[in-house]
Amino acid sequence: MDVPPNPTPEPVQSIFDQVTGILSAYGWTILFLLVIANLIWSHLYPKYRKWRERLEEQQIEAEYKKDPSRIIARDEAMARSRQRMQEEHDRLAQEHEEKMKEKERKKKEEKLAAMESLLHGKPKSSNNSSNLRQEYNPLMGTGIHSKDDFWIDSKLHD
Repeated sequence: MDVPPNPTPEPVQSIFDQVTGILSAYGWTILFLLVIANLIWSHLYPKYRKWRERLEEQQIEAEYKKDPSRIIARDEAMARSRQRMQEEHDRLAQEHEEKMKEKERKKKEEKLAAMESLLHGKPKSSNNSSNLRQEYNPLMGTGIHSKDDFWIDSKLHD
């Protein structure tokens, strides 16, 4: 059972042939015109947008001149918005100030505790303890060896 291939319909084939014929004859001209059109569009479109914005602003101004109560309402809305933003800023500034005072208070308490411990003869507790061994000295190379290492080193040098 051989199935014959489905032939391309005549109108589709005709359109395809026409399009490929036009592209093969005028392809470079069409490409050139598209590039020129794109350059013109990219140059003129921002100017067109500015012109439209100016036109809309003029229309809004004309509406405000007809109804001055809109100007008052807009100014009141702006004032309310500014007031809300100022209150939010003041609240955040107050919270920050309280955090800084708390930090300062804790720092003073730590200093007081350190001074009291020195007065009572207790050693100063260091909060800045490092993860390094106490006998570690970076100028000494790999650090102090254990007793076994000294024994091995002495055997090697004998």
